[in-house]
Amino acid sequence: MDLTGSYMIPTKQGAVWAVLNDSDVLNECIPGCETLSMLSEIEFIATVLAKVGPLKARFTGRVELSEI
Repeated sequence: MDLTGSYMIPTKQGAVWAVLNDSDVLNECIPGCETLSMLSEIEFIATVLAKVGPLKARFTGRVELSEI
């Protein structure tokens, strides 16, 4: 997945970075996210339930942050 874009958030960079790396906050922000756990400072594992029309699918995946 390739995400692009930019947003200006009127607060300190450290505060924003802390929230972006908080698994509880991210879990609430990701639609369909059932679980999100931090494995290390740069790795997360998640389970997401995606629904398209009458179909539901559950996906489990690992996310690794790069080029931090």
